[in-house]
Amino acid sequence: MAHSRHQLLKLLLLPFILLMQTIRLILSSIVTLSLILLLFISKTLLFVSKPFLPVIVVLLRLLIWLMFPLFFICLFIYTLFRPLKNHETLFRHWLDVIYRDRPKTVSIIIENIHQDLRGEDESGENNTQEKNNETAVFKNLLTEGFILHNNLEDYAHLFSVDWKDGESFIDCITEMAQRFNVVLNWTEQQLEEDLPDQLARAVYPLFEAAGAVLYSADTGSDYYTFIIIPQQDTADFEKVSKQYGVSLQRANKTI
Repeated sequence: MAHSRHQLLKLLLLPFILLMQTIRLILSSIVTLSLILLLFISKTLLFVSKPFLPVIVVLLRLLIWLMFPLFFICLFIYTLFRPLKNHETLFRHWLDVIYRDRPKTVSIIIENIHQDLRGEDESGENNTQEKNNETAVFKNLLTEGFILHNNLEDYAHLFSVDWKDGESFIDCITEMAQRFNVVLNWTEQQLEEDLPDQLARAVYPLFEAAGAVLYSADTGSDYYTFIIIPQQDTADFEKVSKQYGVSLQRANKTI
């Protein structure tokens, strides 16, 4: 399974991650020690007699010859091999904020997506193509059609709908309303005519009064993705959305 291979890869990379953490610690130590020595030498020069100045100069040269080359070598190694966050990791962090009340759901959703993206050839001959597909999709799942929506466990946290499918919006937003104890009273026009963006603007103040913020994410296509976030988590959500590359706006504005 793709998810299992991903976990195996993380285990294989663990020694390199520890190495990078060690190098980062060495870099910090070198900088700190260098500053301390420079401060000590500068203070010493004010109080020592002239016969000791050559010794101080030798120590200073030794500091430059040893500390600074080591610093740049470690910096180069760290920059070259530092563990970069991949798209799936950023997506997981994004979901972590959305599902803070149900953290176990995050792994289930990601596993569902891996299953959905898995190649048809179970023998493994299509592994390369499968990996490429997963990398492309996880870059920004919100622009990949209904892949995310179709692999959700429920619609109480987020969902996607076609831009003109008001009926599906009402069905999905009902689960969000139940989560936050919001009562939705639809008019006949809303039930039969209004589009999702109009319905979102109508319910936004109701969720806001219940302590939640309804967001609309830019999908770059003819469908909407709506996410509901408790008020106290909005700052974290907007920050992690920016890191993942998701463009957001609050649903009380025209989409």
